[in-house]
Amino acid sequence: MNNPSFSRRTSLRHLRSFMAVADLNSLSQAAKALFVTPSALSLTIQHLEEDLGLKLFDRTTRRMELTSAGTELLPAAERLLRQFDDTLRDMRALSSLQEGHVRVAAVPSMVTLLLPRAAKSFMQVNGGIKIALMEEPARGVHAAVLGGKADFGITSVWRSSSELQFEPLFDDRYVVLFAEGHPLATRSKSVSWEDVSEFPIVAFGADPPLRDQLASQPVALSRIKMPAHRASEASAIEAMVREGLGIAVMPALSAQRPPLTRLKRKLVHGPICTRTVGILSRRGRSASPAASALMTLIRSEVASLDCNPKIDICRSADPEP
Repeated sequence: MNNPSFSRRTSLRHLRSFMAVADLNSLSQAAKALFVTPSALSLTIQHLEEDLGLKLFDRTTRRMELTSAGTELLPAAERLLRQFDDTLRDMRALSSLQEGHVRVAAVPSMVTLLLPRAAKSFMQVNGGIKIALMEEPARGVHAAVLGGKADFGITSVWRSSSELQFEPLFDDRYVVLFAEGHPLATRSKSVSWEDVSEFPIVAFGADPPLRDQLASQPVALSRIKMPAHRASEASAIEAMVREGLGIAVMPALSAQRPPLTRLKRKLVHGPICTRTVGILSRRGRSASPAASALMTLIRSEVASLDCNPKIDICRSADPEP
């Protein structure tokens, strides 16, 4: 009776059949509730008993009574079926975006200017989803996505990896920031890199990838490679530039973060240089339904940014002035 080969056919169907008979104490009524024939249900119970090597029911002409072994199995079967049904319900809730969570790592400019707006639009439709936004420099975004701490990231390309894939969203042009009354204020609408090279540079010290991106451009000036001053926060950059310690060069989208918006700005040309911002994800890994839906929304929200590929300040294909 206790044949190991029978274990291959025991399934949740057997447990549900056992539960139905135990609940109704009747083979015919249980068969009707399960939409099977009494003979098919009887065979299912027989297979379960053979698999366990135990008699689960005492059969009479009218009733099916649990044996001591059946009574012992009952709470375990209830627990297993409840856990399985709960898991199925949770998975269906995830697939229908009724519940779940999304973790997004992004560079500061995207956390400030894009993601809150996208999160608000997303939550208006999917109120059961929790969103966690992690503000990181480019290297931190890469590490969070690669380490599984974030479902995806929004960043510029920093370091290629066979384990990561990058989907471009838009190109972000570089601008120069300067204080009120600075000599650059008297120049034309945009300034050249030669103009920029006349003044000391205040650079972001906390984001080497940003500095490296600019230094790798064809116009990699010595002042950019070796800035006069460094600061780790946007507020410090703004204060140093406002006090006349130098000018700052950064992507236009980054320059739209307060308090940098207090400074004057102009596009830099000769040649035009850009950074590409996009979605970073794990290669070969499927996104959860919630993460996939949020990425879709972010793609549409990019078009509504104050600074996006359709706005001059972020367009990489503009003609030289």
